[in-house]
Amino acid sequence: MNTMKPIHFSKELLMQADFLNTTGGGMTAPLIDISRDEEGYRVEIKISGVSIEKTRVEIINRQLLVYFGVSVFGSEAFREESEDVVQTLPYLLTNLPIPFDADVENISARYENGKLIIIAPVDNMSEGHQRSVEIEY
Repeated sequence: MNTMKPIHFSKELLMQADFLNTTGGGMTAPLIDISRDEEGYRVEIKISGVSIEKTRVEIINRQLLVYFGVSVFGSEAFREESEDVVQTLPYLLTNLPIPFDADVENISARYENGKLIIIAPVDNMSEGHQRSVEIEY
């Protein structure tokens, strides 16, 4: 007896999947290398076939999100009169936790030699910092 319920996908989701699988031969997974060097934490992402102008890096609740916008044609809900409307949907490349000792305020990103390089400097206050805390009574 099969107790699994059928899965229903929205029309917009199916359109995005079809677009990504057919345009330019589909999508390949990005190559991601994470290391720590003298600059701090270093994330290198090789993104093939994606315009860097459409790529975004955001920090939300100590999570590093890297995504880009994919343009798709809207459904009937997005159309106005007879005009075709193009919608931009986010395509998540990676979602990484930011280490506790990273200086979140000084995270930077640059694009060079076909790679997106994100640097998260180490906050020196989190390494080797020691002090006594007075107890109030």
